[in-house]
Amino acid sequence: MNLIEEALTGHWGPKCSEYEEGCIVCDAWREYENLATYGETLKKSFTDVPKDTQFVAPISLTKVQKPTLSEWMAWLKQGEK
Repeated sequence: MNLIEEALTGHWGPKCSEYEEGCIVCDAWREYENLATYGETLKKSFTDVPKDTQFVAPISLTKVQKPTLSEWMAWLKQGEK
């Protein structure tokens, strides 16, 4: 058990044997597991890439257009209303 798991157990209690919708203990442990899994996936994705590989942005990132200053100002003024 690592320090985060110890803290979760100390604050919320031990992990339930089966997930139950609406159980705050189950929700806390699920959030931890989601973060831990995401971290491992992210670490693996960076360590499995050769160092001489060039990053190519996905098509979704290449189509992003930055708003002009006047568009930003118009957007900000809408929030003031």
